Amino acid sequence: MWNHGEQVVWHRHGVTGKDSYSRPILGFTDEPLENVVVAPGSSSESRSTSNPSRLSTQMSILLTSDPGISDQDEFTIRGRRYAVEGDPEGGWVNPFTGTSFGTEINLKKVTG
Repeated sequence: MWNHGEQVVWHRHGVTGKDSYSRPILGFTDEPLENVVVAPGSSSESRSTSNPSRLSTQMSILLTSDPGISDQDEFTIRGRRYAVEGDPEGGWVNPFTGTSFGTEINLKKVTG
């Protein structure tokens, strides 16, 4: 089921400052995003005996525009933090109507 109108926090990865030697410091800056479409995905548990407590959860979000999301960014949705999975797919368009739907971002969280 698709939920519309949720607020998520975009953790944009990049330079957040400079150290005492003027070298860039990498980190995250937080930016709230309003009215994001959240599409719950799937989750799977590890069947491996070496790590039986591993849980992988996937979901997608849809944005009406492409704000420049990178594969190093992260998002907090419903209190859980997810990493961007793969390359964000921007600007997909319905081939029959020409309607643009925005940017789809696949997310993944692995615990355990």
